[in-house]
Amino acid sequence: MNNQHWDFSHRIHLQLITLFTSGLCAVLGCNYEEVSKESERVTPVKNSAESPPAKGFGGTSQTLCRLFWQDGNKGTICAADLCSTEDGFVTKQMPVEGLKIMDIKQNSFVQMKIVDTSLIVGVRDNLNGKQRSGWLVIDTGVEEESHGDHSHWHYNKLPKLLSEHLDTNQGNPAHVYRYGQQIYIAQDKNNGFTVVNSDKGRTSSSFFQGGGGHITIAALKGQIAYASWIDRAGENAGRIDVVDLRSNEGKPKYSFKLPTGGIHGATACGNRVFFAPSEGIDWVDCDFEFQKSNDNVVLHHLSLGDEENRGYRTGSFESFANHVICIANCKGCPPALCVIDGTTPSPKVSRLVCRDIEEGQRLSRLRAVTVSGKPYGLAFAESEEFPDKLLVFALDENGDRKFDDLKFVKSIDVGNSKVEGHSGHHGIDFVPDQNIAVITNPGDGTLQILDMNQWEITKTVQVHGKPTRIVAQGGMQ
Repeated sequence: MNNQHWDFSHRIHLQLITLFTSGLCAVLGCNYEEVSKESERVTPVKNSAESPPAKGFGGTSQTLCRLFWQDGNKGTICAADLCSTEDGFVTKQMPVEGLKIMDIKQNSFVQMKIVDTSLIVGVRDNLNGKQRSGWLVIDTGVEEESHGDHSHWHYNKLPKLLSEHLDTNQGNPAHVYRYGQQIYIAQDKNNGFTVVNSDKGRTSSSFFQGGGGHITIAALKGQIAYASWIDRAGENAGRIDVVDLRSNEGKPKYSFKLPTGGIHGATACGNRVFFAPSEGIDWVDCDFEFQKSNDNVVLHHLSLGDEENRGYRTGSFESFANHVICIANCKGCPPALCVIDGTTPSPKVSRLVCRDIEEGQRLSRLRAVTVSGKPYGLAFAESEEFPDKLLVFALDENGDRKFDDLKFVKSIDVGNSKVEGHSGHHGIDFVPDQNIAVITNPGDGTLQILDMNQWEITKTVQVHGKPTRIVAQGGMQ
């Protein structure tokens, strides 16, 4: 009897340990295939903000949004609900069901975008697409209940992997864009791109030829796309392919060339398309009727520099309402914040030289946001030698909507970046309908909550790993 009683008690004890371990992994939120590896375990911190609040902790808890961020150390996508309690912000982390750990020696995540209820994540490999590259489709688990002038958001479902498109035929994507309700995945080695549509969680995709080398894309109204070639010399230098997205041909209607090559950015604003070649910005009016050709496309050029330094260039854009925003750099000169009204008859560059950073710091991850009716630009100043900062700029100080009175507002201390090649930069996204932003600090393994009313960090959450790109979905529960 004593042996039977001991055996029964021992089995109960083992089952309780198993249940506790499973629950702990679910709370931590990142996805593990081999939890026995010490290097992949995360030790919970007592009273840490990363644990969900227990009953009675700070009273009621209200979910504000669901966060997804890339962990560059563990090769996974982490998820958490950001909640507001009487004691402040907390994150309730959760796994992404069905998501496998990625081998970070072979692959890396690139950009990711949310459309409808789907999160599209680009995946690149280290062998020019000859290993496994492509993209993932993740159901965010967030449901919107629309009531006309407002919505209620529900977070009852866990996020889960819906499909993965990873093989040797996906062209090693580097850029993922969202224009309207469509996602555009640039497949560099295939000299083309895939357009992904999502409708109530069901996705479909179509491939189009256009662009090459290191493709950037601008698309308008789901009708037309402009895809660039990265070449600096040769027959494809400065080449732009113009693609009819409504056609079944899948080939460019025509191509034209910019005066210089090395194109590393493209965006659409109004009915115009803007490109970032090796110097300044080139732009064209959108040709919805496909009536132009290389012989009669009218090109316009804008310098990002001044009379003394005309060598300023940019590598990416942020489209914000009627404006195109970018950070311009020039060797030996401080960077400049540049803003262009994309809808005025004769676009001009409004420019602010960023002198409020240390020599050697570079600006990254430019974003624009409206706070209490006023537009602001945000950019991170990063380097190994100096503490990282988040710089805040007012884009329309006098409120006349011209965006020609740019002003530096504040420098905010943030955690550390961990830049390695193109990865390891800070990430930032905005909590819908709240004047709150969430920042990732890859060098610290933390998230930080930014109060944009006061432009102050109000909470630091330890999530471990190397959090980089981040997106938010949903709204107040």
